[in-house]
Amino acid sequence: MSCWVGEWGTILLPPNAITVIVQAIISRNNQIATDGLALAQRAWDECTAEEQSSRDAVRMKVQQLGAIREDDDWQDTNESYRAQHILDVFFFNAGPPRAPHEQHAQFLSSDTVEFHDISAADASLSFDTEAGTMTWHVDDERYGKFLRAGWLAEAVFSEISKIAWTPGTGGWFTGNDDYNCEEGGDEYVTRAYGPLGMEEYPDNTEPFTMGG
Repeated sequence: MSCWVGEWGTILLPPNAITVIVQAIISRNNQIATDGLALAQRAWDECTAEEQSSRDAVRMKVQQLGAIREDDDWQDTNESYRAQHILDVFFFNAGPPRAPHEQHAQFLSSDTVEFHDISAADASLSFDTEAGTMTWHVDDERYGKFLRAGWLAEAVFSEISKIAWTPGTGGWFTGNDDYNCEEGGDEYVTRAYGPLGMEEYPDNTEPFTMGG
């Protein structure tokens, strides 16, 4: 059964952590953009002229070349999602497919501090370099198992697990879900990080190490 789940919050990061995390996210995104563009070009080239006018035909070609077949359904990889965006053939889009072009691959520049990903959950992430904070937001994700799926979540939470925290840093995320709402429950802490998380919500705090 599906269940909507949301998660949001802002945490304070140690000095220099933002630079490391942002660079890792940009690098991951740009690799997916490169691979997605190559997949989109290959799929486009393998379609006939008639197929290139059909959204379903182009999307199916992308999935045949870049997705994973599980049971009777396609499980799209990050590259497959990106290729479908490049070709404009997502299910909810309208109009004919478009030929692959680099401008649609969503490459990110080195000064990017705001990120968005719809490949699994509709997730957004932003950094305030002056305040040293990171804000994470996933609102109304209809399938709870996807809350931390997708390339953006994978990249940022992998980097957070490597942080050497310093005194006075950390924090927590809160969230809610439809079952909890139906029972009249309030928002609850989903995960906490670093010394600040341990002070307030020790049972929810991820294992962490302290830096110098």
